[in-house]
Amino acid sequence: GLYARMWEGRVYKDLGDSAKALDIFKEMLTIPDTPEAFRTLRTQSTLLMLETLNQAKGYSAAIAQAKEWEAAARADEKSSPDGLAIQYQAGLAALERARAAGPEADGYASGIAEAKKYLDFVSRFPGAAQRKARDLAAASPELGGVKVEPPRSYAEARDRGDYAWGTMVVLLGRIGQAQGSP
Repeated sequence: GLYARMWEGRVYKDLGDSAKALDIFKEMLTIPDTPEAFRTLRTQSTLLMLETLNQAKGYSAAIAQAKEWEAAARADEKSSPDGLAIQYQAGLAALERARAAGPEADGYASGIAEAKKYLDFVSRFPGAAQRKARDLAAASPELGGVKVEPPRSYAEARDRGDYAWGTMVVLLGRIGQAQGSP
């Protein structure tokens, strides 16, 4: 029942009906924290809610929701794949809100600092969210780049190499398409 309801919200999100999706995700956040499966469901619903808010340009609401989740989250949840994705979405929201306000706005510097805080945290943990956070930081001159630590294991170095190779192949394909060659 509850997972089906969450997926219903995701379908509305994917269809572009943000209002219905957000109503469902808000409903999902009212379920209790116990048992553990409910807590996981709430975390996943929070992630979907942040994605929906960012899609709808509700950056302030996304940041507020991320802070609420962060205050209630356990340490192991913050570094879980869903927790890192939530913090990536929060960093994206903070960056986009600052960009929308413009460099002359009062909250610009604090928004950039908040985005950098979230993205730096996510960048410390290997995985899909780390790649997205590093890519966003590298593509955002406002953030001044991101710290890249040397790999801590062979597996991490191999993953970075595979990702770099895949990125290069995609970019070479795009260059080829732009030049009109097969």
